[in-house]
Amino acid sequence: MAIYWISSDKGGISALRLSKLIGTTWRTAYRLLKLLRKAMGERDFEYKPSGTIELDDAYIGGKKTGKRDRGADGKVSVIIACETKNKRACFIAMQVVESVEKKTISQFTKQYIEPSSTVNTDALSSNIGVAAFARHVPKVTPPELF
Repeated sequence: MAIYWISSDKGGISALRLSKLIGTTWRTAYRLLKLLRKAMGERDFEYKPSGTIELDDAYIGGKKTGKRDRGADGKVSVIIACETKNKRACFIAMQVVESVEKKTISQFTKQYIEPSSTVNTDALSSNIGVAAFARHVPKVTPPELF
């Protein structure tokens, strides 16, 4: 039941809430939650997305006035790779990075993506770092599609 409640809670379940849902003490729920989160985290390191992968970067953060997107103050850069099968998203790998450049894209690709994969990206020059570790397919999106 604990696995069900942990996986179905959108915001991340607390040990106190879990203890009430499964009828245990807070300490037991805390230990169980800690073990299950550790197991879920370790599972992610054992699997690497393969096949056709969509790779892109994003800037995450609260609303701020001023510059938007690349180079905006208060935003965190994240590289995201999404494995696709039958036109559906499958496994996703993400990493927060200092900046999106060839070196960080190369390190991310080497660590998280199977070498036999085909990686689709936008035409950002930094994405050339993918080519050292996987088949890279850059695509330019025409402006009329925005």
